Amino acid sequence: MGDEAITLGHPSYVWREGQERRLQLIRRYVPLEGARILDVGCASGRDLLWFKKKGFQVFGFERSLPLALQARRLVGCEVVVGDFERFDFS
Repeated sequence: MGDEAITLGHPSYVWREGQERRLQLIRRYVPLEGARILDVGCASGRDLLWFKKKGFQVFGFERSLPLALQARRLVGCEVVVGDFERFDFS
């Protein structure tokens, strides 16, 4: 990827490089060993997979049934299908 894409904040560069930096920043202040991640709006599971590969226990929440099924297949984790604004989290 060229310098122009990096300077302009090309989404794939920002996600790929920024995700690891943000995780390291959080680790400075919060112990993450054994942490569980809930990805609300997980779509097809890209971020779930990334966190799972980092050793986290992951769960997804997605409104779209086709995307939730895709995330389940990709990641092999629980993905709840529901509307975030109406779902009873209690």
